Amino acid sequence: MKRKNKLLRASAAVLALAMIILSLAGCTTKLKLKKTKIVDPKTGSEYVYTSGKYLPKSVSEEVYAVFELNRVKVNYYSIEGLAPEEWLVSEVGDVIYAGTESLPDLAAFEPSKLHISYNTDVLFALALIDDTETISKVIDRYTTGEKLEASYLEANTYRLLFESEKYPAIYFMLYLTVTPSGIFINDRTEGYMIEATDLFSGYVEPYSYSED
Repeated sequence: MKRKNKLLRASAAVLALAMIILSLAGCTTKLKLKKTKIVDPKTGSEYVYTSGKYLPKSVSEEVYAVFELNRVKVNYYSIEGLAPEEWLVSEVGDVIYAGTESLPDLAAFEPSKLHISYNTDVLFALALIDDTETISKVIDRYTTGEKLEASYLEANTYRLLFESEKYPAIYFMLYLTVTPSGIFINDRTEGYMIEATDLFSGYVEPYSYSED
């Protein structure tokens, strides 16, 4: 009889655990499409895609919401330090935004640090620029410099990750393209480059090509 009671209690515990897991799985928000916006029916948030220049520093491990379109499901995660009612990021890195304030351009982002990195991880950054004067020159060049047609032939490319105390949870991301003719700030979203050899020649190696 005692053994039977133990088995019953064990079965009940397993069943309770299964119900908890199922209930948690059912809590994942299902996002809907409303014209050109992605809508959270629970919060009423209406998200739009950002330009691709905003990179989260840290993302939650748990799925916050799921968006399905044409039988393709995409998981969305909250960004640590930001309200999920305003910011989410997809499993492929697309950031969507539902806030009322306009997203900042580079000058309004007010960067205080600039990481030149091989990828999106600043731990592997090639260089860190935290000199206010140099960062101001980079912003000015990006804002007022002559826009040239972007080219990706014969080029080494790095990421420019701008860090800001005003927006501590995200990076503002551009690219640095090194070619045989010089070094360029590359705005891949808009499709142009701006010559900036004088600003970055001391931080990256000249263009080199290897068949290895």
